[in-house]
Amino acid sequence: MLVEETHGEVVVLIPEGRLVMGGPAEEFEKRVQDLFGEGKRAVIADLHRVTQVDSTGIRGFVRGHTTAQKAGGRFALCEQQYSVQLVLEITRLNTLLEIHPSLQDAIESMPGKK
Repeated sequence: MLVEETHGEVVVLIPEGRLVMGGPAEEFEKRVQDLFGEGKRAVIADLHRVTQVDSTGIRGFVRGHTTAQKAGGRFALCEQQYSVQLVLEITRLNTLLEIHPSLQDAIESMPGKK
């Protein structure tokens, strides 16, 4: 399941469960790419409901980051559970991706916030 909220010009995606190969991770990645393709420039992934992530989910985060950079936009993660945080640390993606401790912090850091 993927919930979507809008805060001004900022789009917040809230995936739920496991962001793994076989559906949820691909759906998440496609929606992020579609948003930037539609001209959105600020996308946040609120990960508080994500319990597990595999390489397919990680690919969605990395593609969101690179697509945002190419589009002159921003892509950020926030509120990841410990299991997701650990994967990001092990892969050292926590040094590449924009990560915020809370959704509020992430929204306030974005252009077009409301």
